[in-house]
Amino acid sequence: MNGIQDSLLTSAITVCLFSVGLVREKERRTGRPAAFFVAFLAVEILRFAFELLASHPATPLKALWLGLWMVSSLLVGPCLWLAVRESVEGRTPRRFLLRRREVGAILLGAVFTLPLFATTHWGPTYDDPARVVSRLGSLVIHTGMFLCILVFAVQVPIYLARCRRLLLGQWENRHARSPDGPPASTAWLHIPLFIVLTSWGVGILRTVQCATHAPTGFIPLFDLLDAGVTIGGMYLMVRSGAAEARPAAGPGAAARAEMFLAPPEPKYAKSPLPESLRRRIQGKLETAMGSQALYRDCLLNLRTLSQTLKERPHYLSQVINQDLGSTFYGYVSRHRIGEAKRLLLADPDRSILEVALAVGFNSKSTFNAAFRANTGMTPREYRMGTAG
Repeated sequence: MNGIQDSLLTSAITVCLFSVGLVREKERRTGRPAAFFVAFLAVEILRFAFELLASHPATPLKALWLGLWMVSSLLVGPCLWLAVRESVEGRTPRRFLLRRREVGAILLGAVFTLPLFATTHWGPTYDDPARVVSRLGSLVIHTGMFLCILVFAVQVPIYLARCRRLLLGQWENRHARSPDGPPASTAWLHIPLFIVLTSWGVGILRTVQCATHAPTGFIPLFDLLDAGVTIGGMYLMVRSGAAEARPAAGPGAAARAEMFLAPPEPKYAKSPLPESLRRRIQGKLETAMGSQALYRDCLLNLRTLSQTLKERPHYLSQVINQDLGSTFYGYVSRHRIGEAKRLLLADPDRSILEVALAVGFNSKSTFNAAFRANTGMTPREYRMGTAG
């Protein structure tokens, strides 16, 4: 079984390395940044390499490889979250996007593994024959390992949920403009989410196996599941990348302008809303976009807005279409552009990108397209022409 286990782990490392090359090639071809996704793949490579070294019967320093495997596992969720943010926003963040408590959780989990690292020796076993560990020392080591796994067990679902919300939000925003389904550019990101979910589940199963002293024969099966899902997931991503490599029409300035200004379709003729309900929703929308300035949230979508206003998404969409004469995205964009025009004139030293990010846009190119669609000129032309 160990030979099959080693082969699978080696294959997983090879597939991840191959995927790094594909991601780099796609980044060069499309111009879309992928630094954090490469970092995610690098962490996966390190995880499988450390696991391979820890599980092989002939390798020394086993406690070192096990500890590094546990610490590297703490980086999987954060790297995935940053990769999804980068892919959805189309730009590499200018500053690190992890909060202090998130970085603190990673460091805390690493500290919990220090007693394990302290047992490292050059022999091919975890126990050092030349050094007897007391019962208290053994308790400290295993407690630290358990606490590190606990951090991992709590951390990963949080990042997965955030990634899922971000992808669903983008899907809803684009689906409102193109009802053919989720955009191919980010649909493939659900694959690494499933890979990380599997790794999380396998980590929980390993913990249960150790806590219950179940037969160690289960460990190779866990490796088979973890490595097998990674290999399969990477294969699907490669196929997805090959499909995207075929010529596809990306929205140019004219197409993007059309999506911001496209007139609403008469699709609510058979489902009229009472006038009182429509007025109530319009009032809530005015407050949300006025005094609350919810449009500044770059992750704002129809679902999150409906939750904030405590109204059904379908009702919001219908009022925006019928009474306000716009699509959801066009409605939000109009408020963003209005605030951007004010900031461009009020703060001439502020860069165009800073203004775009301040009002809720994710990239300068999207901001320029929306601004031109609404005003007939670029932000720079508007600033210079008005100032002149």
